[in-house]
Amino acid sequence: RTLALELLEALDAFDVFLAGAVLNGAAHEDSVIVLEAFCDDPKALEAALMDAGLAFEAVDAPQSNMPDPMESLGLLVPVRGGCEAVRIDVYETRDRSRNPYRSTPDANQTDAEAAGRVDRRTLAELLRR
Repeated sequence: RTLALELLEALDAFDVFLAGAVLNGAAHEDSVIVLEAFCDDPKALEAALMDAGLAFEAVDAPQSNMPDPMESLGLLVPVRGGCEAVRIDVYETRDRSRNPYRSTPDANQTDAEAAGRVDRRTLAELLRR
């Protein structure tokens, strides 16, 4: 989650959220960090990734309950002698109101973990707990 927060901070000019297993508490060592970006200009997001020194490539988006993303970008981010896989699904701004992964927290989750997606501020608060 710390790396996810760093990525959200690097993309702070965009409407980007952490989603998936890293958020909801189901992640394991091979889990991909999933970010959802809502912007109508994917090329601007790509430019920001390049400006941050992050290499990426187009990847296939998995089937989900969200509309098909305009594009999905895969990154390998170097950390502690290895790499973490990151996927950024880029959706149109109008899709931001859709959140099919929101759920009622189970006994081991906070409200934020069950929210389906969280922004940079909420993730920072979650990490401080």
